Amino acid sequence: MTLENTHENAQDERLRAIWGDAGVSALHGKCAAILGVGALGAWSVHHFAMLGVERLILVDIGLVDPPNLGNQLFDAAHLGMSKVEARRAQVLRIHPTCRVDTWCTRVEQLGFGVLRDADVVLCCLDSLHVRLAWVTECCKRLGLPWVDAATDGTGARMYGRIASFGGAAEAPCALCSYDEAKLRAVQAAPSGGCPTWWTRGEQEPSPTLSASPESAIVAGLQCNEAIRRLLDRDPPEVSRETIVNLDRGSEMLLPLSLTANLACTMPHIPFEGLVPLGPRSAVTLRDTFVRAERDLGGTVALQLHHKALLARVRCITCGREKDVGTMDFLFGPDEAMCACGASIAPLPSALLAEFSRADVSPQLDQRWSDLGLPAEDIVTAHNRRGRKHYLVN
Repeated sequence: MTLENTHENAQDERLRAIWGDAGVSALHGKCAAILGVGALGAWSVHHFAMLGVERLILVDIGLVDPPNLGNQLFDAAHLGMSKVEARRAQVLRIHPTCRVDTWCTRVEQLGFGVLRDADVVLCCLDSLHVRLAWVTECCKRLGLPWVDAATDGTGARMYGRIASFGGAAEAPCALCSYDEAKLRAVQAAPSGGCPTWWTRGEQEPSPTLSASPESAIVAGLQCNEAIRRLLDRDPPEVSRETIVNLDRGSEMLLPLSLTANLACTMPHIPFEGLVPLGPRSAVTLRDTFVRAERDLGGTVALQLHHKALLARVRCITCGREKDVGTMDFLFGPDEAMCACGASIAPLPSALLAEFSRADVSPQLDQRWSDLGLPAEDIVTAHNRRGRKHYLVN
């Protein structure tokens, strides 16, 4: 027996005392995805490494900066590294046989298919908009349980919340409690991120102000909820939320039940199987239409998920137009300037989350990678006969 195996077996002894052989074996075969590996995600990464899960998927766009050393479990050797690669090194020191997949990208630019093999998703993101929109739809579409966590972040109070959402279609989702007015307020709030033609002038969000003990407690509760999902301790149709007030000496936890909203703005409709389409560096739009038309029998429309294809733009001053053919989030300030010095903007009919062959005729022979579709993303084709969901890897 190797030293590595001896270490892992000794580590498992205490876990078996808690969950038994069946529980430990179940955890060892699981995959957990952690979105955001900063103040909250730091603790989640370490907890799941110590639990001995088989695979971790880590997603974060950030680099390790000096302020991160105060509350994110990084050390000086990690400065300048991407956060996900620094976490990968930390995981492998604890759990050398863990498979760690890292994605140094914004979550909202991640392909939905990246999370398809996860058994649970832990969301540790700052952006409420991304959590409500991208994470909610991705997990609901893939039928994944996920656990959201957040701290107050202002430094004014030690306050947090944890919400555990079941993976069943009928389970309440993060948007079920939002009415139209609350949704408008979230959509109107600045989301931060890199400036593009639709967010020009926005500032990066303020840093999260939470001390490491606060983050550790909230993250520990989040991990506990995730473990319950992994061990099937909670029914997949049940969701719940817990409010944490660490400024109080007693009654720090306030559990809340969540109820499904039959009029929810988020469709509770999971993908019905994923069909491999091929590598995005080889498959063109035309190939996709041909395959979908054959599978569904007849003319189809293609639908993207939480992104849009920018097909054509026009100068707001001189009126000059040009074909573009790129994902909306890739069209930045440099591209958004006309030769005349004025700004260019997408034609209203050319920002396409859903499109027919005719809508994208100039781009039909472009490959998905040329268009900027993220790796492991999902494209849906549909017509009156049904739907097909294609994985473009």
